[in-house]
Amino acid sequence: MSGERLEGEWRCSACGHGEHLCGCAIAVVYGRLEANGELTEDHVTQDGLFEDSVECIVHQSTAPLERWIAGAWCRFQRCEKCDGRGETQRPREFGGYSRHFCRPCNGRGGHWVPVAEAVMVDA
Repeated sequence: MSGERLEGEWRCSACGHGEHLCGCAIAVVYGRLEANGELTEDHVTQDGLFEDSVECIVHQSTAPLERWIAGAWCRFQRCEKCDGRGETQRPREFGGYSRHFCRPCNGRGGHWVPVAEAVMVDA
């Protein structure tokens, strides 16, 4: 794959490209409603890709995914404080736990770092 990279472009680190990636997103489908209740697809608008759903169908969860951000390939680094959940839990005085927004990762569960700076973790 050659040419200009697009900001936010995804790839599998093992494949070296994004041809085998799949994921889930919110979509709005516009179309005509048939008499049988089926919707004929005229136009689909995608909104809100669930980033944690993106995976390579060849390597599944065995190879990290990378994104082209600010001119470099980056990997998602999970937050050490919340372990990628975006929130922390503290024990309550009378039992149970209270949930709190994770400040280090701003509730995102981690952040994208250039591949050269990413800490390699065994899956």
